[in-house]
Amino acid sequence: MNGKLGATHVIYGVDLLSLCMTLAAAAYVIVMSVDTGVSFTRGFYSKYSRGSSFSDLIYLLELIVILAW
Repeated sequence: MNGKLGATHVIYGVDLLSLCMTLAAAAYVIVMSVDTGVSFTRGFYSKYSRGSSFSDLIYLLELIVILAW
């Protein structure tokens, strides 16, 4: 406990930083996919609705993809 950081402490810090960055990136992807999925102006449903009977059910596909993520 002399105030100097050794190689072990640096490795622990890098591991902690990489874990935090990985979790933050995963959270960002989840938030953006859910936001796009439920958005009525940017989602697939707003573009392809009333085109055919399948395209009227595209909201279901978006919901399945969001829940599967």
